[in-house]
Amino acid sequence: MRWRTICGNLPTWSRPRLLDSLTGDESRPSTGRLRHDDGFVLFDHQGRSFPRADLRSIGIGIVQHESRSGQHLPVSNAVPLLLAVFVVKTFDRRGHLDISGIQVRPHLQFLWLWFAYACLSLFWAQSKSDAAEEIIFLFMAITVISITVHSFRSIEDLNGFFYFWLAVLVTINIIGLWEILTGQHLPISKSNEVYFDHDLPTCVFRNPNDFATVLTLSVPFMITFISYNRKPILGLLGAAVLLSSLNLIIATESRANFIAVIIGTAFWFTFLLPARKKLATVLAAVLAVAILSVFPAVQLRSSLMEVGEELTTINVERLETSGTSLNVRKSLAKNALLLAADSFGVGVGAGNVEHRMSRDSVEFTYGITNVHNWWIEILANYGLVVFVGYVVFCVSLLAGLIKAHRNLTRVREKRICEALIFGLVAFPSPVRVRAPS
Repeated sequence: MRWRTICGNLPTWSRPRLLDSLTGDESRPSTGRLRHDDGFVLFDHQGRSFPRADLRSIGIGIVQHESRSGQHLPVSNAVPLLLAVFVVKTFDRRGHLDISGIQVRPHLQFLWLWFAYACLSLFWAQSKSDAAEEIIFLFMAITVISITVHSFRSIEDLNGFFYFWLAVLVTINIIGLWEILTGQHLPISKSNEVYFDHDLPTCVFRNPNDFATVLTLSVPFMITFISYNRKPILGLLGAAVLLSSLNLIIATESRANFIAVIIGTAFWFTFLLPARKKLATVLAAVLAVAILSVFPAVQLRSSLMEVGEELTTINVERLETSGTSLNVRKSLAKNALLLAADSFGVGVGAGNVEHRMSRDSVEFTYGITNVHNWWIEILANYGLVVFVGYVVFCVSLLAGLIKAHRNLTRVREKRICEALIFGLVAFPSPVRVRAPS
């Protein structure tokens, strides 16, 4: 399978280089450099945070729009604005839309085929309104990815986004720490509700799990920044933000994200980190723990105890009052799989799994209808074809990045590639098992 460039109208000298191992182009010698095509990999990896565990929840940057919560933010207007700017910029002087420079590759084609299938599912979806709502947000997500593919044309673009992501991480850390220290939350936060735990930070999101997932996907960027940084001051600042991020993930009580960070870090340390850096990394981690053990000791001990308690409760089979036990998740997964089987592999229709579970559940789930399992939700909503395509989609991205990483030599390109691999390895964990809330 050959991946084609999306800026074929640019002069050869102006095109950033991409590893032939990643593009599949064996006609040119490998230069050991990234080209702009990895902008697709970058935003596709992060773009999956748009059509995430609940497609009715769309996050752009650090701002989120949730249709069911009644909290509507101006972010929903950003995609039409981006699309309008994109169309205007692609008109040629004669007033014709010029998209000759975009040669769509298989991954992008799959996303639009997914959207077409979602539209087709309107014919058999029981809840037309839920299906229409899901399709709208799916369109918004894929549109952002497509615009990014066209717009990111150089390693400078990717590097700029890398630092932008770090700036976002710093910003959400500040907001999260403010929540912990003051006990206050932004108006959109679910922690403001009477029945909800008021101690859980949510930042600009409604749900603490969403905040934890964004932090988890941001940790790889900070870790690779620290790993390749040569300035001690920046390294120390980065380490402080990293420790703050880990503390906030603990504070959200999101077990799935604890697991995701552990899995991603273990993979990065074992397979991506050079042998010469392993000892220094271990020593730095031990030093960080030692410092935190002294100041403040109580905070560290309570955090470690909280992590242990959260992880051990995964094995609890009884239903707890908070509705977070494993047996509820098992029942949700079983109901969704039964619905997928009853649909003969075509799915119940875009966004319809919750509607169907509220009416056709076999297992009792105490009123919870959100599947809390991204993979099973895709299978139940869209059927076997889209599910298999999505698995191939993710695996091929990871395989391509790993192949590219072996040949990269430039620091800026290598750290971006490592962050993406790290994130892709960690990503399935928080969306695969999300505790009901």
